[in-house]
Amino acid sequence: MNKTLLSLILLLGTTLYANAIQCKEDGNQREMNLCAYEDFKKADKELNKVYKALRAKNKSDKAYLKNLKTSQRLWIKFRDAELDLIFTCESEDMRMCFGSMYPLLYNSEKASITQQRVKGLENHLRAETL
Repeated sequence: MNKTLLSLILLLGTTLYANAIQCKEDGNQREMNLCAYEDFKKADKELNKVYKALRAKNKSDKAYLKNLKTSQRLWIKFRDAELDLIFTCESEDMRMCFGSMYPLLYNSEKASITQQRVKGLENHLRAETL
């Protein structure tokens, strides 16, 4: 069988299987992991919304926009470093340190850190309107 065709079949099967899993906070581990990931995606979407609102509100202030962009890029580096600190593991396989709950724990913490950033940017947005 052609490698491309085989890859396509595997991708389709994986996609169909992934779509069958539903978020259930009291479900099995995969379902709870999905809920945590969806919580992070929701927080990330809110972060992008507030970030864009700040950019729109200050669109004529080039210095502010430059500093906002720098701040956001550094915050992403901080977030990633903070997650690395929290989930320090000597093994390449994070499950060795955190078990099957690793995706749930990681995405829950990532969502929490992101929600804190949303609140900080919302404070900047409110301060701009005073």
